[in-house]
Amino acid sequence: MRLYLLLIGLFISLGVQAECVMDQVGQIYCGYGACANNSYGNVYCSKYRDGDAVLNVNGEVVCGKGSCEEDRLKNVHCSSAEGGAAMIDRNGNVRCYRGCERASSSMCEREIAPTS
Repeated sequence: MRLYLLLIGLFISLGVQAECVMDQVGQIYCGYGACANNSYGNVYCSKYRDGDAVLNVNGEVVCGKGSCEEDRLKNVHCSSAEGGAAMIDRNGNVRCYRGCERASSSMCEREIAPTS
């Protein structure tokens, strides 16, 4: 039973985490989910708890509700479930917990972290 609980705790801790990232001029942005810099150094974060933020083929940050992966055609797909997992199969297709949806810039936010 202890091993089972340990494995559950490890699985939960490996999910995407909220984070803060600094942009090219030193401004700090924090998100509810993961953050990423675009090709210009601007920071965008996922609006969703345990959501993902990734750079697409055009150098734009796109976000999702869960983990995101790029398929063989360079399209970014994310789990449609908040905090859900995504993985690429042997054929280069993205498979997601509770189904996949396209990552989108509309699922991202830019919020400057307030100073203390």
